[in-house]
Amino acid sequence: IDSLSKIPLIFSQDAEWGLGMRIREIEDFPYQMTLGAVQNDSLIYQMGVAVAAQLRETGINLNLAPVADVNNNPLNPVINYRSFGEDPEKVARKAAMYMKGMQDNGIMACAKHFPGHGDTETDSHFGLPVIKSALERFNKVELVPFRYLIDQGVSAVMTAHINAPALDGTPKLPATFSNKIITGLLKKDMNFKGLVLTDALNMAGATGTYPSGKADAEAYAAGNDVLEYSTDPAKAISEILKRVESGKIPLEDVKTKCRKILAVKYWLALHKDTVSLAERAAEFTPAPPPSSLIRDLYADAITLIENSNNLIPVGRPDRIRMATVAVNAASQTEFQHMVSRYTHADHYFIDPENIQAAEFVYSRLKDYDIVIAGITGLDLRPASSFGVTDALRNVVSRLSSHQGTVMIWFGNPYGIARLDLSTPPSGLVIAYQDNDYTQQVSVQVIFGALGSSGRLPVSINEKYHEGFGLKSPGNLRLQYGFPENAGMSSGILFSKVDSIVQSGLDSMAYPGCQVLIARKGIVVLNKSYGYHTFDRSVPVAEGDLWDLASVTKVSAATPSLMLLNDRGLFDPDKTLGYYLPWYRFSNKGDMLLREMLAHQAGMPPFIPFWKSTVDEDKSFKKGTFSTSENRRFSLPVTDSLYINRRYTKEMFREIRDSKAGSKKYVYSDLTFILAAEIVESLTDTTIDK
Repeated sequence: IDSLSKIPLIFSQDAEWGLGMRIREIEDFPYQMTLGAVQNDSLIYQMGVAVAAQLRETGINLNLAPVADVNNNPLNPVINYRSFGEDPEKVARKAAMYMKGMQDNGIMACAKHFPGHGDTETDSHFGLPVIKSALERFNKVELVPFRYLIDQGVSAVMTAHINAPALDGTPKLPATFSNKIITGLLKKDMNFKGLVLTDALNMAGATGTYPSGKADAEAYAAGNDVLEYSTDPAKAISEILKRVESGKIPLEDVKTKCRKILAVKYWLALHKDTVSLAERAAEFTPAPPPSSLIRDLYADAITLIENSNNLIPVGRPDRIRMATVAVNAASQTEFQHMVSRYTHADHYFIDPENIQAAEFVYSRLKDYDIVIAGITGLDLRPASSFGVTDALRNVVSRLSSHQGTVMIWFGNPYGIARLDLSTPPSGLVIAYQDNDYTQQVSVQVIFGALGSSGRLPVSINEKYHEGFGLKSPGNLRLQYGFPENAGMSSGILFSKVDSIVQSGLDSMAYPGCQVLIARKGIVVLNKSYGYHTFDRSVPVAEGDLWDLASVTKVSAATPSLMLLNDRGLFDPDKTLGYYLPWYRFSNKGDMLLREMLAHQAGMPPFIPFWKSTVDEDKSFKKGTFSTSENRRFSLPVTDSLYINRRYTKEMFREIRDSKAGSKKYVYSDLTFILAAEIVESLTDTTIDK
């Protein structure tokens, strides 16, 4: 398309939540109302950076975003969840962060819909909304984000097909066609020097005022620089030309608009037609794969608005009976799957319209201490009552009456106002949207892997007002995320692990395995490979129970020796007697540590030390164990059993005096028991320090 024009074109798209807003199979970023709950606004800047990268790769250089409308009407059919919220100052700050992330990386941003489309119950796609607010209210609410964005350098502003009598008293005149609003207020009073775009001129809010051609000319004369989606471009050009020739549109105005557009193209470096998209991309901040950022945005937005007796985060799930209920779902959901990663839970499903089946579920839930109920299948739009039906209201009331119910609302927070919460649930979490990300991170908040920090961007009622949100602690359990969330690369990690595992499968070293990798408290890979046995009858699955043994060998002893080797304090080519003098004159004194660590030094495989702690009648020997901790019995064996602190010396004596074998591979536990003693002798501290 660009090649058809002598002067490079500007390509634009509605990408309020990224390229996926208009292009299929591209992951969406969160909607702006969800971002309104985010407290770490730097994440919104990062989203701007990531969206800019998406747009650059496709050749788009103008994003018709952010939405700068203040949504203070829950029934708004067209803005609503597309707005950052109802607080003008917060909307301004968040919109500016999104704008800066894009413009710092070569993509023009466009603030819309001027002078403010938030307080209406009419969709301008289908009619002409009327904003009846007084001028004072416009200055305190609707215009606040636009003024701030203009001060911060936004490149473009889109006008709205709304009638605002306080700003222009002409009856039924959309702001798009108002010289008072576009030229007088926006360009002169607010000193906006950037591009002014109309909203699509094929919308009913515009076509109901003027016919094709005349509508374009009126919008152009009002002060708009770019006419979006003209219904008849030929008529538009003809009508504008007539007005220029008659002097109704000064020729100098046309030249000014043209110079402005050319200046924008220069800023976008469109004159550098020999520069490839890849070369242009190299000039800006590289954006990580969006999944990790999308996860962080949703995690920061999760809002806790009920938490009776600090039920969240759930403590000691191993000591309670837990169930989950997926409302409006017939098969296991992602939030139920995530619950199963933290504890055992029985999973139930409720169809609000199937009253009899629902009654059966209610009867079963009485036996559980905690019930996590996910309300799925909702609608973000007010026209459908946000997905709240009478049947759903009844289900929510019944579930809330169960003491210990934690409810997750996967939908528009405005929908909460349509529920009967005279008896609120013990825990109530707002997730804003319904997708795998929100289902995963909301559960992580409930179990304390993530803390809750989100704040309501809009008011639900007097109790749950804008800015309300309860905090809960995080980092109490492992999180689940992506490698980038822990400072790693998905591409490198996944390919390396897949290659290593496949090598073992191909060589039949094992029939299957499960790999779990965590870093910085975040599980970044949890993947199953192959089968339980070589007959390939049962595939390995995430829920399989594995017998994990000798864990401290690879997680404590070996890494400690590696660290000491890096520091020059440990040499694997020295002997055991060198590091532990009391072994020097035994049959193990000359064993090399390298051979011991490779299980090839002739060490016995193991010693049943427990046998020396019991008498012939199987009772514990006197002076060996105690049920209470004290100076003498200071080494914990279990939660309620402690062994004599001198017993380790007995273990080392038994190892020293045991028979040595030949130098061949024999797997031995004993080397790693001695490794702890070596580490402690070299560092003058205990291995756990």
